[in-house]
Amino acid sequence: MGYDLKEGTYSKRPLSDDEMWKTVNWLFSTHSINETSYKFLFFKSLIDCLDQVDSKGRISFEQVFSRFTEISWNIVVKYNVRQKAITADHKECVLEQILYDFYRISFENKYVTWNEIWNEDRIKLCKKVKSACKRYVVGALYSDMNELLYSFNKKEEWIEFNPNMVQFIKVNRGIIENLNFYKWAKFYEQVNDKATEEKLAFLLSNGFARKNESIYRAMLAYEFERTTVKAEKEQLPNTIELMLVAEAHSSYDTDSEESQITEDEYEDEMYGSYEKMREYLQDPILLINNMKKKRVGNII
Repeated sequence: MGYDLKEGTYSKRPLSDDEMWKTVNWLFSTHSINETSYKFLFFKSLIDCLDQVDSKGRISFEQVFSRFTEISWNIVVKYNVRQKAITADHKECVLEQILYDFYRISFENKYVTWNEIWNEDRIKLCKKVKSACKRYVVGALYSDMNELLYSFNKKEEWIEFNPNMVQFIKVNRGIIENLNFYKWAKFYEQVNDKATEEKLAFLLSNGFARKNESIYRAMLAYEFERTTVKAEKEQLPNTIELMLVAEAHSSYDTDSEESQITEDEYEDEMYGSYEKMREYLQDPILLINNMKKKRVGNII
């Protein structure tokens, strides 16, 4: 199994854009199994570390899991968002256990921002998270990305990026990050309860959430996509989810086969086919219209 790999080497053969789209799409399709949020957190961390590579094109586990821990801090400690589905024993995942233990012991359950934590304590915390989380997520994401995104060695604790994939991600970063945010938020919707949604709504009550946007997508946007007020006014909302729910009640032919597809089937079409995804992203109106048909079909 990919998650249990101790090391892996990316293929050095030439890659077409279509193959790289297909590689990215697999991660966001319903075929990728996610018991925790780790893959979404880890992928975001890798993207944020792309410009930190050394002369060999490598980053250390320490670098990527430092970012991984920083990203997780507010999501877990500030918002109390679960990172895996509730089990019979209500046991938290290891990431949550580490963060909450540190939070309770060091700050007596009083929230502090990441930058307020002493540097020495941050380093210790990141090492704990790295030791616990590297076991599965590094190999799992490597496998889900068709062994094309990076090489890695768990013993030596490094990740070496495939330069072809790096260039592809940099060129298409906006689209790829939005896909990650969308599926990440969908995962949180599935594993969290109403009380968590209500707490998020209260914490984001300043109107940050965009129209028809899920509270989990709004939380991710607040944490990772905030811009200056001026810049925000000058740009369109950069979330695919807004397009997916736009004008859901417009009148369309609800008897067509396409209008009756389920949400999972629609996501398979959207994220499982790189050709379809590129078609939609190049023509957002087509995406909106197809989603209108699906939503109206589900209402009826």
